[in-house]
Amino acid sequence: MLQFFKMESKLNIYFSGSITGGRKDQSVYGRIVGFLKEKGHDAPTAYISLPNVLNEEAVTNAEEVYLRDI
Repeated sequence: MLQFFKMESKLNIYFSGSITGGRKDQSVYGRIVGFLKEKGHDAPTAYISLPNVLNEEAVTNAEEVYLRDI
């Protein structure tokens, strides 16, 4: 196990992954986010790991995505 994950403090982790460029790794994203949350860390962008994110992003314009993610 990586030494990084033995830290006692909660981390706020920006998670990113492909949405419109392909979703073939979505299950991997889900496992990563699950691991981070299991270790007590927060990933505000964890929605990227959801299977239906493409449907939700389709109704969100680029400016809204930018403002949400910063």
